[in-house]
Amino acid sequence: CKRDLVEHTADVLDAEPLRFEGEVWAGRPDRFRQEMTKPRKSLAVVNSEDLWIYFPESREAQHIDLTKGVAGKAGTSSESFMSWVTFDLPEIEKTYRVSVKTAPVPEGATVRVVKPGEEDSQGTAELPKQAYRITYTPLPEERKKSAVQSLSIWVDGEHPWPLKIEKVSKRKDTIITDFHDLVLEEKLPPELFEFTPPRGTKVEELRG
Repeated sequence: CKRDLVEHTADVLDAEPLRFEGEVWAGRPDRFRQEMTKPRKSLAVVNSEDLWIYFPESREAQHIDLTKGVAGKAGTSSESFMSWVTFDLPEIEKTYRVSVKTAPVPEGATVRVVKPGEEDSQGTAELPKQAYRITYTPLPEERKKSAVQSLSIWVDGEHPWPLKIEKVSKRKDTIITDFHDLVLEEKLPPELFEFTPPRGTKVEELRG
């Protein structure tokens, strides 16, 4: 799955929200890549074993061994992290209360499904007239260790990836991610989800 995204981060102290733009690629159950182009270039690569965040302009990288996670920090191991990265909804629903309501289809979202032998097709699927907003809130026993107060995703009811995401943290910060040009069922090369820091990169190991 390849998706163009625009993120808006709003803090209660910010006069204007921050705006980020880039592309993401995801493959279930445990592969994810995000390339941000504005306002600062960065690369995030995730697989079942590693999470890398790389800043090419400063030649700095951060690394988490997802088989161990960061000591004392919840949600940093592969077991707890990957369901959010790939939007494995049945897994998320084990620890979150779920509510659903109808909502308008997010503006600007398009979906293209790549059929076998039609990799160059540019046709887009027609989205329904309405979407569904699914909101996740931590179950009582999960609230203390969850950094998320609520998370909402907009889906069209037909395709398995969100059209929009809204996350509210315990600090009341809000991150809104709008997806454009969703491409589903596209074959993605394995090397897309691997990363080796270029020579001369300063690497910070996040172990706790």
